[in-house]
Amino acid sequence: MHFTLKQLRYFVTAGEFNSVTKAAETLHVSQPSISSAILHLEDVTGLQLFVRHHAQGLSLTPAGRKFVLKAKQLLQDAEGLGHYASTLGEDIAGSLRIVGFPTFTPILMPSLMKAFVDAYPEVTIQCDENHQKDLIQSLHEGRYELGLTYDLQIPADIEFEAIIEFPVCGTKQCPPTGGPGRAVPERVG
Repeated sequence: MHFTLKQLRYFVTAGEFNSVTKAAETLHVSQPSISSAILHLEDVTGLQLFVRHHAQGLSLTPAGRKFVLKAKQLLQDAEGLGHYASTLGEDIAGSLRIVGFPTFTPILMPSLMKAFVDAYPEVTIQCDENHQKDLIQSLHEGRYELGLTYDLQIPADIEFEAIIEFPVCGTKQCPPTGGPGRAVPERVG
């Protein structure tokens, strides 16, 4: 059984107006286009959908009334599907799997995750900790989309972007501290 959404739309509109003429005017198509769609639907379904009243329009048969309800629902669903498809590239939703280095993940991730989920409530975040070698391997295997780690032995095929820069301290005093012996990281970017 083959028919198009356009044929259903023509049928539904003719059923709403009980008129091929008014359906054609409303849809800005020819009357033969409406009649052809109705005849095609009747042919493929084996149903008489309308009673034709010579020079008086048409009226839905009992089967036509039932069929028009399902056709309207299908057209609404098709419109909803079109709207849904148009938003797929816009909405940020789904899951995000993150892995981080154990020394700073518990410190940095809670506030980053909260800010992200506040901005994108349709995203669920899974955050795990791992050491460098396992972290890199799990990124390669696709178990995570994002990794937070030090800039240590990062393979060339993994894109690295610094988000925080920690001061390097030797025998000299480190720049501003957050208290005795506590360095304050400097934001990058």
